[in-house]
Amino acid sequence: MRIRSICVEDKHMTKIDVSQISGQSLRVFLTVFEQTSVSQAALTLGVSQSSVSHTLERLRGVLGVELFQKSGRGISPTLAALRLAPQVREILTAIEALGEGDDYDPVQDMRPCVIAMNGGAMAVAARRIQSVLWEQVPQRQIQFRELGSRGNLADVMQGLDVDLAIVPRLNAYAQSLRTVPLYLDKSAVFYDSNVRGAVQTVAEYGRARHVVLDFGGVTKSAVEQRLEEYSISREVCMGVPNVWMLAEAIRGTDMIATLPSMLSHGVMSDLAQCKLPFPMPDICFDLVWHMRQQHSARNSWMRQLIIDAFATRSLDGETTINSSLGALKEEA
Repeated sequence: MRIRSICVEDKHMTKIDVSQISGQSLRVFLTVFEQTSVSQAALTLGVSQSSVSHTLERLRGVLGVELFQKSGRGISPTLAALRLAPQVREILTAIEALGEGDDYDPVQDMRPCVIAMNGGAMAVAARRIQSVLWEQVPQRQIQFRELGSRGNLADVMQGLDVDLAIVPRLNAYAQSLRTVPLYLDKSAVFYDSNVRGAVQTVAEYGRARHVVLDFGGVTKSAVEQRLEEYSISREVCMGVPNVWMLAEAIRGTDMIATLPSMLSHGVMSDLAQCKLPFPMPDICFDLVWHMRQQHSARNSWMRQLIIDAFATRSLDGETTINSSLGALKEEA
């Protein structure tokens, strides 16, 4: 498929004919733009670095503008590239949507459903997702992948083999991602009641020994941000990569952990929990997908199936869905 035209706002031109540029050339440009690395883009696309460089040079020649410039040991996009990227995303989304018709049949689709999330969501959502998918397509293969740091989200969703992700809501999402609220949860303090009692005050919470989920990110958690308002710091004596290890770490010790309360229905079921001694907003978990899959019949089927499951089946007998979800279903 050939692209008719792209507007390039530049002091030397206002519009340029790019009828000779293929969708693949734009995919190369956008991948380099998002990863700011020719080598990483080549790995993502499964081609050689020289092929990526050649495509960028050809694209630069057609457009008549520089797209990337050296920045330290890497590269950074020029102003022209920053202006082009949103248009290219829209064009590629439209092109890729042509690959699937409206008559998608999930029974005939042999590809696995690949969903990325971390333990806090996985321990709650995995069984539910398995149940609703297998009701529609018995024994449909599902792959659940650890997301790691939420800073990895954009890169993970850029991969062509990941369909969806479930994450606690971020302050901001990459432009390439689309989201819808999936379910709500509350923060709770988990502890081994055979060793210690419930946390009663903010000061006691600050003095306690904490174990936390550590995915390698650098962003402060919502709990840490709230504690700063009280001028209290907590003693984190252990970090673990998933909730299963965290549950094992707590058992038989006086350590505590602050986690989504619904984990008490699964991996944390033999541990006691109490409310936090300070107010915290509800945790909103979002369903996330890449914009290239916005109009994909396959991805739309998966999204709607999961959204409906969480909207109609209570996780713990309480309302867990954001009140705005109904209005957002049309977008999904």
